[in-house]
Amino acid sequence: MRYIKYFIIHIKIMLLLCGLLFTVNSYAQISKSISSITNTPPLQNSELTFNIDLFQSNMISRIVFFYKPFGGSDFKSREAVLSGAKAVIVIPKEDVKPPELEYYVTIEFKDGSSESYPLDYQKTNVPVNLKIDFSFPEDDDVILLSPEPGFRSSSAELLFSISLLHASSEVQKDSTKIFIDNFNVTDRALLMGDLINYCPDNFEPKIQSGVHTLKVVLYDTLNREFHTFRSNFTIISEDEASIEKTQLFYHLDATGEIRNENISARNTFYNNLGVNFTGELSDWKMSAGIYLTSEDKSYLQPYNRYSLSIQNNFAQLAVGDIMPRFPSLILDGKRVRGVYGDVKAGSVEVKSVYGEVTRGTDGRLLQMFTASDAPLSSDVINIDSLKYGYSKGQVVLGAYKRDLLAVRASIGSENSFIWGLSYLHAKDQISSIEFGSAPKENLVLGTDFSWSLDNNNIVLAAQGAFSLNNNDISTGALSDELIDSLFKKDGGLNADPQKVKDIKKIFGKFITVNQYISPLNPAQLPTLAAESSISINYLANSLKASYIYRGNDFQSFGQQYTRTDVAGLNLSDRARLLSDKIFLSVSYEDLRDNLQNTKFATTNYKTFNSSISVFPRNEYPNVVFGYNRYNNDNNLVTTDTNKMNYIVNDVTNRYYTQISYDFQLGVKQQASLSYSISNRDDNSPANYDVNNTAVFMQLNSFWDQGYNTFVNISVNNSKIKEYELNYTGFSIGGSRSFLEKKLDISADINPIFGDLKRVAYELSAQYSAYTNLMFTLQFRFLTYPNQPNDIIAGLTTHFGLN
Repeated sequence: MRYIKYFIIHIKIMLLLCGLLFTVNSYAQISKSISSITNTPPLQNSELTFNIDLFQSNMISRIVFFYKPFGGSDFKSREAVLSGAKAVIVIPKEDVKPPELEYYVTIEFKDGSSESYPLDYQKTNVPVNLKIDFSFPEDDDVILLSPEPGFRSSSAELLFSISLLHASSEVQKDSTKIFIDNFNVTDRALLMGDLINYCPDNFEPKIQSGVHTLKVVLYDTLNREFHTFRSNFTIISEDEASIEKTQLFYHLDATGEIRNENISARNTFYNNLGVNFTGELSDWKMSAGIYLTSEDKSYLQPYNRYSLSIQNNFAQLAVGDIMPRFPSLILDGKRVRGVYGDVKAGSVEVKSVYGEVTRGTDGRLLQMFTASDAPLSSDVINIDSLKYGYSKGQVVLGAYKRDLLAVRASIGSENSFIWGLSYLHAKDQISSIEFGSAPKENLVLGTDFSWSLDNNNIVLAAQGAFSLNNNDISTGALSDELIDSLFKKDGGLNADPQKVKDIKKIFGKFITVNQYISPLNPAQLPTLAAESSISINYLANSLKASYIYRGNDFQSFGQQYTRTDVAGLNLSDRARLLSDKIFLSVSYEDLRDNLQNTKFATTNYKTFNSSISVFPRNEYPNVVFGYNRYNNDNNLVTTDTNKMNYIVNDVTNRYYTQISYDFQLGVKQQASLSYSISNRDDNSPANYDVNNTAVFMQLNSFWDQGYNTFVNISVNNSKIKEYELNYTGFSIGGSRSFLEKKLDISADINPIFGDLKRVAYELSAQYSAYTNLMFTLQFRFLTYPNQPNDIIAGLTTHFGLN
């Protein structure tokens, strides 16, 4: 009877939400390839991890995750780490900024085609909006300088150092109380302005071995309790501490998977094995990992991965597959297979990476031609006439092996002033394949600095980079004689031969200089990229002003998706109101293109973003309202029919709301409801109007005895000129624990109706045989109208050892 009652409650809630469904429109998240995307709690200035669960992986070659923080000018990119039918992306904490993070995903297939998530993003340009939670000021009221989190040592090495520097103005600092396991030790602590120090080993009785809790209680000016901070620490004997300093702490886990995918009547069997190790010995930290899969083929980019890293407070050495982080214009979010080193000596730091960013995968010859008979096509290239008897061939293009070297030297500290110089060189290895397009080479020189003032309340930052690009190094470098014959001020390649010689003299030792190098007109700054910003945080406001400049030919092989040919200003502000219950966020951006006058007209891009976030922090829902406006116009007026296609004049208005509510109704419930309406009015001759209305609604219910259920509904309508796409998705499922929580069984069904039709069934069982040994069985069945069904089944074994 109890479960019947809960079930009735569940139905009532869903009926209530369904009533709301037809009064609002919310964002749908439906994909042909992606089953789900989940993420860790999206908290301001905290690292954010996305986990992508795929329906199948046998046709996928690469997944790229694009994201834009609030107030950003363009989308940043990160390559996903693929492991079987799962992919992981980690967003660095400095890019996790409230109130929102926009993102979309591109899935690249082995046949060269691609798909986006959301499914219609390539047509509508409407991304996913993820609400980023604000970190409330009281989270920084107490900063524990020492000991470090997870402290474990003898009491002789224990010193409490507590900073109240960022405590609210409402806090009466000299009324602060310090407790150890509810024992008041305030009179033993030393208060010096904003700093509190307490050395417990100087007093009796000594703290005994075991786990203990530090509690810091703040009071306001009316002597009312304002905020309580807690932190755990562990005391061990001096003998144990001495032994642990030379003891290796480690964790080892291994995951093996057997998976069969029957996709479009094509059956494929996979074996995957992943082993990861982390260890700590005194001040040294070690990590190692290897992932082996039967999906790895010599004619594809690598699926296998391996890595080994060792580091302490002053140095790091890593080999294998690395995701190094350099200034964003140089190298960030790209996998490098090679060696990475980082050395710190006082305020000086030098880091470098060298390795392969693209594996050489050869193409194949399809048809041969004489020079006079060859068609003009990008896949018709020069071939070895001595070997094949013909000078031209139509081919399936391969990919050259591309090596990359990046170095950055810096001086200073991230919390004060830091200045760095960066160098990147990447080059295609001509001999790595036989059939490919023109091999390329790239050189980037950059500098960056950051200056923090008044405890990071004022931050000045800037970076700049200059690139040299060669789009065909197959003919090698030019001699001075050839430069004189090929380049002329008034004819030929229309460039001053002396300037080309100067480029060769300065940069010829670093990059191949020939007729395909860019820029030949460095005075126009076509390959310069720069950005600067100032951030000011006072009076519950976070203000930021920035300027960007990206030449139309700037390129870094370490940052493939940098937006180019754009310059302008960006202003943003985030304000806290009503005791941090309301957050107002606004940003305005004014950019222009055609920096080197290479287009018929200059387009202005004006963007306005705004949102208001309400967090009552009680029994009421959290609500976010947002409005975005994108205005693009190049003011081109012409009666020339050949130029009409270049007219840009469109306005996009987007409105969205997100509501989340945790409440108790029979059992614990988590409900969310959101909507997004986007209307693009294109006044150019193309008349490419886009209207998108989307809905997403979800309810999670947490019953007793490890029983959880969920229901979600999504509705999407996209209309692009005469093209229209409508679909509705419904998903219901749950999980239940058995055998004293050793066995977890989950199941769900996900039908999609409308212009997209599919029904996905999923069943999984997870059994913990021992505390360190777990088995997972997963089964997926996808049905489609008038085409073969898909079946995916897999068994995963996980073993952990400490």
